[in-house]
Amino acid sequence: MYTIGIDLGGTNVRAGLVDEAGRVLASARRPTEAQRGPEHVMRLLIECAREVDPRGEARAVGVGSPGCIDVHTGRAQFATDNLPGWAGMEIKARLEEALGIPAIADNDANVIGYGEYLWGAARGHRSFVMITLGTGVGGCIFVDGRIVRGAHFAGGDVGHMTIDPNGRQCNCGRQGCIEAYISARAIAERARYAARHPWGKAILAAAGGSLDNVSAKAVFDAAAAGDRWAQMLVDQVVEYTAIFLTNLFMVVDPEIMIVGGGVAHAGETLVEAINERMPVHRPLSCVPPPPVVRAQLIDQAGVIGAAALARSYVQTGEV
Repeated sequence: MYTIGIDLGGTNVRAGLVDEAGRVLASARRPTEAQRGPEHVMRLLIECAREVDPRGEARAVGVGSPGCIDVHTGRAQFATDNLPGWAGMEIKARLEEALGIPAIADNDANVIGYGEYLWGAARGHRSFVMITLGTGVGGCIFVDGRIVRGAHFAGGDVGHMTIDPNGRQCNCGRQGCIEAYISARAIAERARYAARHPWGKAILAAAGGSLDNVSAKAVFDAAAAGDRWAQMLVDQVVEYTAIFLTNLFMVVDPEIMIVGGGVAHAGETLVEAINERMPVHRPLSCVPPPPVVRAQLIDQAGVIGAAALARSYVQTGEV
């Protein structure tokens, strides 16, 4: 049975026709251009779905969307700044009307976690926590083989947990959110500041000499090449992430913890360093923290997870 998976991001929309083994048989990618409004974004979802399934073979379609998504109705309850006007969009109803097949929508980190549960780093584990370090910080919590979505579908929205009440300004309007410290956007902002000064010349060189290209990857590359300032920034990311994951571990007590997203895959040694630091932050009365591993599905995670969620929905009627 084929299903369609759609990964809606603030930058790109990705879609794929996926088989029962989690293999992507056809794919499409379009720039989101969210500034053109929610109707434009919805048209993109429909067009991408039709592009990957021109013969109408798919039995269902799943969407991973930023924000709080009512998984039962498929309505976007709240949306991020990356998708202006998306709150209130009836994702499920609009897709079913356009494509004529069952549809389901969920938070983007949840569908990524579901993909990792079936075919990735969480395979064989029934309880895990996954965080995604991308433009923002997302999360998915699995307990006893089920996604913890919460009473208002905000479960796992861990990026805005406060780590320092007097800390850095976050895009959400609060201060000290973990997203303001370990997201790709936060790392890049600090790196661009450094790249304008002599001590950041190695980061600028790693970005090809262009401030516009300074990214988290440039920081990790400069650190790997031996630059002290870049390594200091990486060490800070490791420390904050280790504290953050230790806090989540003490709430959930999972079998395993997974780190995905662009930051995790830019720094080859990031997860190893986090594993070294987490025991330092656990209470002495607490059991040792679980292993931290990198996500395995990488760029296709959202597509594969959304397609898998759609397949499960068709087969069981449950979400």
